[in-house]
Amino acid sequence: MEKYLRSGTMFVVLAFILWGLTPLYYQYLSGGNLAQILIYRVFWSIPLLLAVRLLFRQRTRFHDAWKDKKSFFFCMIAGLLMIVSWSSFIYALTHHLVLDASLGYFINPL
Repeated sequence: MEKYLRSGTMFVVLAFILWGLTPLYYQYLSGGNLAQILIYRVFWSIPLLLAVRLLFRQRTRFHDAWKDKKSFFFCMIAGLLMIVSWSSFIYALTHHLVLDASLGYFINPL
């Protein structure tokens, strides 16, 4: 149990560091098209998902979630909400509203 707690904490810290550094990247894409940036983000998420799936050997859980119609429906709803979230975040950063985007994601858990 202690091993899982330690590795989980490490992944949470790593995720927050990476997420905290993304505004620095998107800030320089101010001349880019919002749809194009979003498509690239979705496209590169697929190989990352496959790599994580292979790394942690979670093939059966992944397939079970897609076989169940209720789980599939909620995955699609979550995906659509993520697109709205990513679009607003990228829009804010490409229009030099970094402070607004940061504040929005800071109060997000509330």
